Amino acid sequence: MNIAVYCSSSDAIADKYFADARKVGKAIAKAGHTLLYGGTFMGLMGALAKENMKYGGKRVGVICEKIIDMEGVVLDDENLLTVETLSLRKAKLVELADAHVVLPGGFGTLDEAMSILAMKQVGESEAPVVFLSTDGFYTSLQLQFQKFYKEFFAGENFKEAYHFINKVEELCELIAEFR
Repeated sequence: MNIAVYCSSSDAIADKYFADARKVGKAIAKAGHTLLYGGTFMGLMGALAKENMKYGGKRVGVICEKIIDMEGVVLDDENLLTVETLSLRKAKLVELADAHVVLPGGFGTLDEAMSILAMKQVGESEAPVVFLSTDGFYTSLQLQFQKFYKEFFAGENFKEAYHFINKVEELCELIAEFR
């Protein structure tokens, strides 16, 4: 199974987020799945990929040219697919992924997650989406989703399109169910 993981490339965030990223990288490797991710060794992406490598995991980084050109970017150039734009990067990850995991991240991570959910809403993707809410990171987003349903901006049936979890162990159980 190809599992796309979306997360922060920032090195300035709290250690608790790095710990969970490492656990996810290890879990994907130990389960024999392929990690799809943003292609850098920076921030949570780096922790995720390095831990995946440490446990013999397979990985494919998908990166856009503008990110390669940014100063200070450390690339995983061993297994890297390069595309022209962020939109093409999202499309390639969706094309390759059997499941999507969203770790804590900023605007880019949120953009990727919302794009996947929008694709699911119109039937362009059937792959499951899981938000790992480390230390309640996605609690506010989960509340916003509930408001969508309460105020009829989304149909109740869409609740099955994604999962919010709090621990990596829950992710391992869900991935086993997705097979």
